[in-house]
Amino acid sequence: MKPICLIPARAGSKGLPHKNMLFLDGKPMMFHTIDAAIESGCFELEDIYVNTDSEFYNEICETRGITSVLRPAELATDFSTSYDFTEHFLQDFDDDQVFVLLQVTSPLRTGKHIREALELYHQGIAENVVSFSKIDKSPKFFTELYEHNFAKDICGVDKGYRRQNDQKELYAPNGAIYITTKKAYLTNKSYFTEKTQAYLMSREDSFDVDERADFTSVIGRIFFDYKRREAKNKTFYATQYQLLSQTTHQDKLIVGDSRLLGFQQEGYDNFSLGGVTLATILENSDQILSRQISHLVLAAGVNDLITGYAWDDIRQNIVTLIEKTRSKHITLTLVEVPYTLFRDSVNNDDIARLNAYLVELADKYGLELIATNDKLSQDGHLRYDYTSDGLHFNLNGQQIYFELISNYCLPSEK
Repeated sequence: MKPICLIPARAGSKGLPHKNMLFLDGKPMMFHTIDAAIESGCFELEDIYVNTDSEFYNEICETRGITSVLRPAELATDFSTSYDFTEHFLQDFDDDQVFVLLQVTSPLRTGKHIREALELYHQGIAENVVSFSKIDKSPKFFTELYEHNFAKDICGVDKGYRRQNDQKELYAPNGAIYITTKKAYLTNKSYFTEKTQAYLMSREDSFDVDERADFTSVIGRIFFDYKRREAKNKTFYATQYQLLSQTTHQDKLIVGDSRLLGFQQEGYDNFSLGGVTLATILENSDQILSRQISHLVLAAGVNDLITGYAWDDIRQNIVTLIEKTRSKHITLTLVEVPYTLFRDSVNNDDIARLNAYLVELADKYGLELIATNDKLSQDGHLRYDYTSDGLHFNLNGQQIYFELISNYCLPSEK
């Protein structure tokens, strides 16, 4: 018997109105959970049930091809419990029916998480599987506040305390995934028994949206998920490169990332796009090189490190791009990747390693390599007076960077 999926979605929310349906990354928050259930591959489409008290929600959710059922009004009040509506929902299913409850307020839970949690459940050693994540605060600091917000029962808890040396690792349910059977749930009236096994999720994927601050935190988490962003932008990049190829005419190209936006050089077309990786450039290389090109300046790589590409993949992508230009008799110039300054998403040691590899490839293939860090960096970091955010250049830094590349763009005039 295949498992079924239950996604409860009440319309009423006092703290954050319509929070279950607020648009998040281009679609209602509800759809992040529906799509995760679909992408998990664990359920038949008709066995994914949205349980809601809203006709409006019902109509919108059905556009995903799943089953949406209306909850009776008496089970959708502020006093109704999760047990009440779950019991009602399960009434027509067999006692041994396995069900997975997914709360809409965990939009960063993915199909992979659901699949792994079900695999854990199917090992057969647990009555229930519930998703947990590690907590970063010691419970000894939790307390009540009484008159004038004085902290109660907390005297001296900081004596000799060092966060790094707090040895006890503690975990809490994150609200994303609950798995059990109808019989177990109706018997225990809970997902938490002595036979509840924890499926561990990272704190980063465990946001539970209850109020506006949680919602904005999720937006931030999605924004800084660079792999997700690149995957989502595949069509955008393909369209932009196609448009550039159709509307430009020079036989020399600059192909780079956001740090070369706005660069202009006589005789060159600029195909630079924000956030682009070597992997994306390679993926679109047939379009980029769709006409006769004599010289190409390649300035990319930092976004591959930020996005988290494996080192071997980065090296292979560079070599493949080099070989592709050589097969078309294109003169290729590589640009050293400028360092960053205090950016948590990329390590300058990795940039140095990448630049060392560019030097190695330039020697091997007889390529020009434009050095940038001699002018832009200090002690292995991008100079503070040349950057606006630790990654991109301010006007002074941009002027130096542009001049360094411009000086190499016309080899015959150097």
